[in-house]
Amino acid sequence: MTNYTRDNTERNPDIEQMVFDILHHALKNAERAVMIMKLKEKNNQVDEMMKAMKEVTVIEQVAPYSSDGKFSVCATRDRTYGS
Repeated sequence: MTNYTRDNTERNPDIEQMVFDILHHALKNAERAVMIMKLKEKNNQVDEMMKAMKEVTVIEQVAPYSSDGKFSVCATRDRTYGS
């Protein structure tokens, strides 16, 4: 990179370093903005999914009929406590 001015035709490493620092910070801010935008989009999708799930009614499931035509009951043990 060179500094093009009528009065100064020589390279100045300090000015070049400042320009690169500015470009570096601009790129970092752009990356951060993209990351935030993607995160907001993901959060909006999750919010929409949660809203849709709240609107759905929960229907209790009934055990299928047994062979004699009555409801069958499924007994389960709580394996956490070993009973």
